[in-house]
Amino acid sequence: MRLYWLRDIRVWIAFVLLGIDIGMTLTVPPDRFLTSSTYPTLYGALWALLNPFYHDATIYPFVTVFWEIVSFVILLTLCVKGRMYWSLFRWSQMMTMLWAQMQWTQNITVTMLFPLVAIFPPFILFMIFQKFPLGWSWTLTDPHWQSYNQLGTNNFTNICTGLDYHTWCNATNYQPMWLVLSHHALGYFLLLFSFVVPLLFYVDYHTMWLERPKKWIHRLEFWK
Repeated sequence: MRLYWLRDIRVWIAFVLLGIDIGMTLTVPPDRFLTSSTYPTLYGALWALLNPFYHDATIYPFVTVFWEIVSFVILLTLCVKGRMYWSLFRWSQMMTMLWAQMQWTQNITVTMLFPLVAIFPPFILFMIFQKFPLGWSWTLTDPHWQSYNQLGTNNFTNICTGLDYHTWCNATNYQPMWLVLSHHALGYFLLLFSFVVPLLFYVDYHTMWLERPKKWIHRLEFWK
């Protein structure tokens, strides 16, 4: 078996980042709301399928690590074969670190394969059907959507009844409100990044008309 690809420093960097991802996922506790809430999940049926035992703070990190390894194998294989952007692969690994650091590990399966959108844009549906409470019913009025509308939007309008009420209103040591809101803003920025940037890479590869945005896109390609 030819292992010439092991000579590529980018492969070893990817393995180092994977080790960091796994270490952070197993050592940082998952979102307390996720493991203790009695509300119907605010995520899609696909997310629930990929994230069993999410109410168990002991088992759930190992489920997340399993998907981190699966996505790593898929993306690394595509990169080695020249069918995937190494830069997007590294961004996906760094995003996993940020989710773990923020204790938003429930988003790891949502964004773990976002680089695939750069080569097959319809794959964005894999992310959408996880992040939004889709697949539970044919209407937008089921209990999952009700929880999403009640709790999700209140993260910015009324923090005491939002998803992360425990981080401020029920905390013994109150954090500054600006810190809580900036924490949420960063999370939603990362989600927006994972949805938009791979589409820009796709446009960059398949079109010749966006010269100025293409220069900006190439700045994201660190460690080619």
